[in-house]
Amino acid sequence: MGGSESTARRILNRLNEKGRILRYHGGGHSADYQSPLASVQSRFELRPEEKDRIARAAVSQFYSGDVVVLLGGTTVAAMCRYMRGMKITVITNSMLVFDELRNSPEIQIILLGGQYNLEEMETRGVMTHNNLKMLRANCLFMGASNFHPDFGFMTTDINSVELYQLCMDASRKKFILADSSKFGESASAVIARCDMIDCLITGKNLPPEVCKAFNAKGVEVLAV
Repeated sequence: MGGSESTARRILNRLNEKGRILRYHGGGHSADYQSPLASVQSRFELRPEEKDRIARAAVSQFYSGDVVVLLGGTTVAAMCRYMRGMKITVITNSMLVFDELRNSPEIQIILLGGQYNLEEMETRGVMTHNNLKMLRANCLFMGASNFHPDFGFMTTDINSVELYQLCMDASRKKFILADSSKFGESASAVIARCDMIDCLITGKNLPPEVCKAFNAKGVEVLAV
């Protein structure tokens, strides 16, 4: 039985808003499916409203004159729309962040050098690491593939662990931005234990008992 193109588009959009599928131009696939190198552009379409709330809450955590590290990822990049006009310094390896902020005269951008990763649209490698060793920041905002109070904050990309560690070494206060669908323990590498992170900013659908478990480990949880 057939159906109109507009009807199919509305159904796909509703499923995307609920986090059931990952929407892309021309179709969609299951939100549970991840290719080995999932495109960063496609991840912008997953849970956009929740990511927007997380991004707004994150921007409220620092002040004029601060130095902040924005470490890749779509939720972190979503912060940029709320940062324009702020007198801050941004340290980043993300071309997404750079493109959003490069025409904001009030913001000083320190772009980390290194080998360009096309899939994630960011710089990586020993040159990026060496840049970070010379810098210090008030706040770090970074994403995670998964999070769990027993294991901490995780990634599926084991090659990025050192980059996360160096960013944390350079920053006083550390924030994880991750939507509530990432609660779990399926990722392969730990980027930070709970005692290394000050605050988790996530979605309001995170169960209260999980929030309490993180609080018990010393992690403040902002569920927005």
